[in-house]
Amino acid sequence: MKKNRAFFFKRTAVFSALMLGVIAGVEAGGYSNVYIFGDSLSDNGAYAPLVGPNARFTTNPGTVWTDNLGANYGKRVTTAYAAWQTGGTSTAGGFSPIDSGNNFAVGGARVSLQPGNMMTFPNLMPSLPSVRVQINDYLARGPLDTNALYAVMGGSNDIFVQANSVATGSLTPAGAIAAVVAAGNDFVAQVTRLQAAGARHLIAIGLPDIGLTPEGQSLPQANREFLSSLTTTYDATQAAGLAGKNLLYFDGNKLFAAIYANPLAYGFTNTNTPACSAGALACVAAADGHMFADPVHWSTSLHKVVSDWIYSSLEGASRVGLMSQVPLGRSGAQWRSIDGRLSEFQNFGYKGQGFFVTGDYASSQKEAYAGMPSVDGSG
Repeated sequence: MKKNRAFFFKRTAVFSALMLGVIAGVEAGGYSNVYIFGDSLSDNGAYAPLVGPNARFTTNPGTVWTDNLGANYGKRVTTAYAAWQTGGTSTAGGFSPIDSGNNFAVGGARVSLQPGNMMTFPNLMPSLPSVRVQINDYLARGPLDTNALYAVMGGSNDIFVQANSVATGSLTPAGAIAAVVAAGNDFVAQVTRLQAAGARHLIAIGLPDIGLTPEGQSLPQANREFLSSLTTTYDATQAAGLAGKNLLYFDGNKLFAAIYANPLAYGFTNTNTPACSAGALACVAAADGHMFADPVHWSTSLHKVVSDWIYSSLEGASRVGLMSQVPLGRSGAQWRSIDGRLSEFQNFGYKGQGFFVTGDYASSQKEAYAGMPSVDGSG
C-alpha cells in the first residue's frame, strides 16, 4: 500500500510540469501552397509582359491581398498567366499559362462567361480566362494538392457588364438581375469543382457593395442604387449556394460596412475619391489614407486590411479549433511515456531518486464544418 501511495505521489508531482507544455505545439495553417482564382482585385501580374513590372491593378509598387496572404504563410504568390499580343491594334493575343504560377486570377475575368471586361486591351477580351477556365487550367496540371490553401473571389466584372448593358439600353433591369443570379450560381459551381477534386482548405470571398466605390458614387442615384442591388443579389445567391459546404466564407460587405462606419479606425481618411486619376494598370504609388486607388480598385492600404482580415480569421478559427484536441493529444503522449517509466520503478524495485528523458509525438486534425476550415496540428 505504501508503494502504491509513492507511485501516486510521483505521478501527481509531474502533472503541473506536464500541463505547462500541452498547448505549446499548436500549429495552424501549415499549407503546402496558396492558390488563387479571380479577377483584377486578386491579379498580381498577369499583364506584366504588356505593361512591365508594375502590373498590379493600381497598387503599384505596393502589393495586393494575395501577395500579403501568401507572405503570411511564407509562400511566394506569382501569376499563372502571361498576357501577350502581336501589336497594339492587332486582334491576335491571349494568355499563356505559366506552370509554376499559383495565382490564376486575371484582371477583367468573369465567373464563367466571355468576353471578359478589360477595355485597356479589348483585343484580349475574347480569350480572357474566366474563373471557370482558371480552375480548368489548374486541374489540368494533375492531381490537386490537398494540403494547399485555395481562395476564390469573383463576380465584379459580371456585375459591371450587366449594369453597363442596362445603361446602354441593350438589357432590361430584370434581365440583368437574372444574369447576375446565374453568375452567382456559376461561382458556387466552380467552388464545388475544387472541393470535388479534393480541396480541403478553401475560402470564398463575397463582394463588397460596388455602388459604394468612387465610380459608383459618381453615378446618378438611381444608377448607383441599381449597382448596389446587383451586388446584393449576387452575394445573396453566392452565400446561399455555399452554405454548408465545409469552407470559410468571407462577407465582404460586413468588412466594408465596418470600415465606412469608422474609417479612421482602419487608417483611412478618404473613402469616396480615388488616390490616382489614372486608370487601371497605370496608377503608381497610390497615396495612403485612401480606400481606393482608382475608381474601382482597392488601394495598397485597403488590400492590407483585407489580407489581415482573412489571415487573422483563418488563424483564429484554426487555433481555437485545435485547442480542444492538442492538450489531450499531448498529455496522452506524455502520460504514455511517464506511465511506462513509473511502471519500471515499481516492477524493478527502484529506490532513491532518478532522472530520465523521453519524447513522443501526437498529431491532431480537425475537419472543416460550419464555416470553419480544416486544419492540422502537432505536438
